[in-house]
Amino acid sequence: MKTKILITLILMFFSMLLGMFGCTNSDNSDIEKLSQMSEEDCVNFIKSRNIKIPDDFDNEKIGSFIKEIIIDLEEDPEKMYVISYSVAFYFIEEIREAVIDYYENN
Repeated sequence: MKTKILITLILMFFSMLLGMFGCTNSDNSDIEKLSQMSEEDCVNFIKSRNIKIPDDFDNEKIGSFIKEIIIDLEEDPEKMYVISYSVAFYFIEEIREAVIDYYENN
């Protein structure tokens, strides 16, 4: 009798471990990573989220800038940016919100 209880408890323990560690959430594996997009696609992504590129930034290097921010935010969504230029700061914050929303809702 004690042996059956012990075996049952061991099986329950391993079943619980399998449930916790054996099953991973792979729902995001089908989502295209934003950092894998081209610079032009990154610009189009933020425009599709109704983020206006500040006039000060609208130049030929904006795609590179946006892609670098996206790469940083994919690695660390809470990354702190210390920027004294408020236009740049708020622009980056809008990109952060768009990146987080993309991964939470896709």
